[in-house]
Amino acid sequence: EVQGGAVGGATSRPSGEEETRERRGGKPGWVDGYGSEYPHETFLCGVGMGPERPLAESGAYAALSRIFVARVDSASKDFMGAYTSTGAVPLETQSSETLTKISTDKIFSGVRIPEVWTNDEGTVYALACLERAKTSRILKEEIALKDDKAGRHLQNAARVDKAQRVAELSKALGALVERAALNAELRIVDVRGIGAAGQYSHADVVAAFEAALDALKVGVLAEGAHDSEFRTSLIAGLKKRGYTVLENGADPSLDILLKAKITIEDGGKGTGKAEKIHFARAVIEIEVTNVQAGKVIGAFTETRKDGSRNYSEAARQAVRRLVKKITMKVSPKIDSAMKGL
Repeated sequence: EVQGGAVGGATSRPSGEEETRERRGGKPGWVDGYGSEYPHETFLCGVGMGPERPLAESGAYAALSRIFVARVDSASKDFMGAYTSTGAVPLETQSSETLTKISTDKIFSGVRIPEVWTNDEGTVYALACLERAKTSRILKEEIALKDDKAGRHLQNAARVDKAQRVAELSKALGALVERAALNAELRIVDVRGIGAAGQYSHADVVAAFEAALDALKVGVLAEGAHDSEFRTSLIAGLKKRGYTVLENGADPSLDILLKAKITIEDGGKGTGKAEKIHFARAVIEIEVTNVQAGKVIGAFTETRKDGSRNYSEAARQAVRRLVKKITMKVSPKIDSAMKGL
């Protein structure tokens, strides 16, 4: 069993250049969470224990990591909770798990194991430490880069069309949510618990993003089998993502048009226990167009095979189930397509 606790206070083990000292004699203070050799003002540390040194060291890294993971996860969830107007999440933002990895990987490369100690029963204790001043410098540099990135995208957003504006503001918010994760870590590392003041109000950028999303008019055209049902489901999914979808897919005021071509292939009847099941394969081709620029900016195809008591019902079922997958993919496809404009 491996256990860990925090002193002053990566599940993966960075390779430090400094040699670990094998502590001799009585129990050092850091085992119980204190010790003048590693003062709270200078170091942020974690303690791990186990029957062998590698397990104890892994426990020490894990103890230190848990402090950061909980704070970054909380900060990213609080940040994402700001999207209340439409419920739409910027397409450039990362999951809290990804943010934690992005923000912790760099600073945890500076973690070292300065000491290990073994008690009379053979249990090994390991100490993992970060130097606060050095880590603070790294985090402040990374935060400054995120501020610069957000600023560039905000400037771009002010001089592009509506379709591109959504993408630029999405990228700006992506940088700001990464900044929030880094700043949460800085507050842990800084002995006073103080982060770096931001240049941009994320609430203002959120409002601008949602306004741009609301102003972006999207249309959907579909042709082929069960096209009406497909179009209705896709429109509902897009509205949940915060897009304004016009009922008239041929409206000349559209900014983005999604065209869907639905083809059904007869899969024939099954064999053996499935001999009474008729199969159909749905192929749905999606094309995304920037109407105002007159350019096709993205395309993708999804397929699905389903079976039912007759061919017609199998085809309907394949389209119905496939549209859910397309609804989840079409918003990111619109965004990624707009990046190249």
